[in-house]
Amino acid sequence: MIGDYLAEITLAALSVRYRRDPAHGYVEHFLDQLRPHLGVLAERGAKVVTNAGGFHPAGLAAALRAS
Repeated sequence: MIGDYLAEITLAALSVRYRRDPAHGYVEHFLDQLRPHLGVLAERGAKVVTNAGGFHPAGLAAALRAS
C-alpha cells in the first residue's frame, strides 16, 4: 500500500507545526486513516510506504506502533 501526503500546502502546514513542536512534524490524519486497517495489513504481511512522516518520520512510526 502506498500513500502520498506531501503536497506543497501540506508541507507548508507541517513546517509551521514542526517549528512550534517538533514532535508533530507528520501528517496526523494518516493515523486515523490507517488505524482501522492495521490488523488486516499485519495479517497479510502488507507493507505500507508513505511520505506522511514529513519532518518527523520517526514520530509517525512511533505513533503507529502505539496504535
